[in-house]
Amino acid sequence: FCRHRVDGSVRFEMQIAEKGLPVVDPLYIDRRIFFIIGSQLKVLDPASGMVLQTEELAEVGENRNASLAKNDRFFYVAGVDRRVHAFRIQEDGDSVKLFTATADNDSTITSLLATDDRVFFSTLAGNVVAMDAEGPVKIWQYNTSGAITAPLVLDEGSVYAGGHDTKLYRLSAATGTLQWETPFFAGDKILEAPGVGLTTLYFRAGRSGLYGVSKQSGKDVWNIPRGESVLCESGDRAYVYAVPGVLYVMDNRTGKEVYSLNFSQVNRYTMNLGDARMYLADTRGRVACISVP
Repeated sequence: FCRHRVDGSVRFEMQIAEKGLPVVDPLYIDRRIFFIIGSQLKVLDPASGMVLQTEELAEVGENRNASLAKNDRFFYVAGVDRRVHAFRIQEDGDSVKLFTATADNDSTITSLLATDDRVFFSTLAGNVVAMDAEGPVKIWQYNTSGAITAPLVLDEGSVYAGGHDTKLYRLSAATGTLQWETPFFAGDKILEAPGVGLTTLYFRAGRSGLYGVSKQSGKDVWNIPRGESVLCESGDRAYVYAVPGVLYVMDNRTGKEVYSLNFSQVNRYTMNLGDARMYLADTRGRVACISVP
């Protein structure tokens, strides 16, 4: 289902997979949407609502933890064989496999990121690895003390990795060195990617709840034990959804609660750090966009 982000008008609706097939979270790049569905790569044009390209990627093997990344030249896919596979998609739609790569310990790959120069991936053994984008050449590797299953996040020259060891790491994308004095200790496993705001990182850590952490210092700004997700930012304020249906507005400068509202009808939500709009839904199929001051 695709809706216009501002006015909610219908863009398109279509079925992209048979019921039960695993669908990896899509990538939106160059005005195209890239899905891995089962072992297929599908490229959609959101303007027309049409599938532009379908490509079989046998290496994925209907991997429910498959990761997909893309830069200007290549696609990178993490397969069930614990390897990163690099492809070039030609104009005729056929793919040409260029090379494969793996971590030194041959651990399962859990997340992929790609820039024009480098590819970053994490593993179930707790490694974060940077390699050359055009070949299987390792540039650096950082070893954490627990598995990493949360997606990596790249922002302004830093790679953020949250682990089962309950720590959030900020690593230099250039050198792989830790950019905080120590990793941030969250008190429970980090299983979801952090959201990167203007000055603050937002992520949930199991029973510890939702944290707002300073990007600069790596110290917590605030913590909401029943917090689920940040919904959006507006200036120095963060709008946070917490169970069983409360909106908390937090000041990222002081770490104090500004006010709270009853959000008992909201059951679904998404994180949007691109502008000051909250996207909310309920279990009856209603979707709403709310602008904040």
